[in-house]
Amino acid sequence: LYDGLSILEKPNDNWVVLTTPDSGYGLIVPTLSGKRVYIGRPLLTLGYENKRSIAKQFFDLKMDTTQAKNFLSNAHIGYIVLPSSGLHSQVLTSTYPFLEEWYKNSEVTILTSRF
Repeated sequence: LYDGLSILEKPNDNWVVLTTPDSGYGLIVPTLSGKRVYIGRPLLTLGYENKRSIAKQFFDLKMDTTQAKNFLSNAHIGYIVLPSSGLHSQVLTSTYPFLEEWYKNSEVTILTSRF
């Protein structure tokens, strides 16, 4: 897990990281990578419940392609982190074809949303 999440510190950019709402990765990504996350600690994330709801819609595939692109673009999200157990990256990349796999190991998959 450390290798997968710490690789996010290598790109010299300001993209935000989107993690699955129930994974808990939003709590550790900033520490391991220095990147900001869309959903972090409930007390420190402005509009936490709203952001969590929007992220859930994205991961539950309830957005069409345009809505998903707008969500990621407006939130300045450049990376999507998925735990190895759960939603598979192929499902997201086939539903949202502008996503591509950037990194994968046995514990985590990271997609990019550069469009």
